Amino acid sequence: MSTRIKSVYAREIISMRGHPGIETTVELEDGSKGTAIVTAGVSVGENEVFFIHDGGQRFKGLGLKKAVEIVNTIIGPAVKGIDATNQNAVDDLMIKLDGTPNKSKLGGNSIASVSAAVLKAAANSLKIPLYQHIGGVYARVLPVPGVISFVGQDRYGGGERSGDKPSYSFLAYGFKSFSEASYACWEIRNEFLKIVKERLGFRTHPTPYSHLVITQHPKIMHDEQLWQMMMDAVENLGYRNRVGFQVDVAATTYFDKKKNKFIGLFSREEKTKEDLIELYKKMVKDYPFIVIEDPLEENDVEGHA
Repeated sequence: MSTRIKSVYAREIISMRGHPGIETTVELEDGSKGTAIVTAGVSVGENEVFFIHDGGQRFKGLGLKKAVEIVNTIIGPAVKGIDATNQNAVDDLMIKLDGTPNKSKLGGNSIASVSAAVLKAAANSLKIPLYQHIGGVYARVLPVPGVISFVGQDRYGGGERSGDKPSYSFLAYGFKSFSEASYACWEIRNEFLKIVKERLGFRTHPTPYSHLVITQHPKIMHDEQLWQMMMDAVENLGYRNRVGFQVDVAATTYFDKKKNKFIGLFSREEKTKEDLIELYKKMVKDYPFIVIEDPLEENDVEGHA
């Protein structure tokens, strides 16, 4: 049977973020299927692709009936018959069909949902793991599982647009199997929650989606105190050099253009770009930070270089 795309179907669903997402299923002629969900993030940069939303009162404007219709009536028919194992052909066609620099005609959410669903359908048809289909025959590294440790935007003032960022996570990279690493994430998160409860009095039920939100607290003067708690959780369980930290800073949402400084990020002290760079150096030196996302103002090309 052929790996050509037979059908594409999208629908609006309620995502884990609490607002709608677009779920697209791609079926191939051999019967293989792939399904992917795309939903809007909580902090969006000015240079990110445009998401198609319905507007109006329904879901406070975040409804996705328009995006679903675009997939079902425009993108789906256009990609039908293309070989799903040729991902570039699928993506290139959608990019040309949209024809805008920021995907504003068809929507980045519509396009991404189809693209990801095609990837999954092709991997299922080839009977190989998704990471190998993406990485090719030489792919040898499994994806790294992670779990959010805590979020919170207003510990020190500022960050009203950040969507509860900086958000911190544990990433388990030094394990033989994905399942072993996933268990380590579960174990570390519970240990971290116990430490936070003992030292700060915060309590949270350890379910997958109940993120611990740490806001203003009289005992917290700087996020480094929280990094140390994360480190203690790792070391208490013997996972040093096997588990690292990730932080999504969303620094732009803390940037005051008039002052040319970051307000309320990591502590109450206002910070320049140079201050943040020095802090990041300390973070990776003293703590196992392996991913620092969006560390500076998004248009600061020189700073990121």
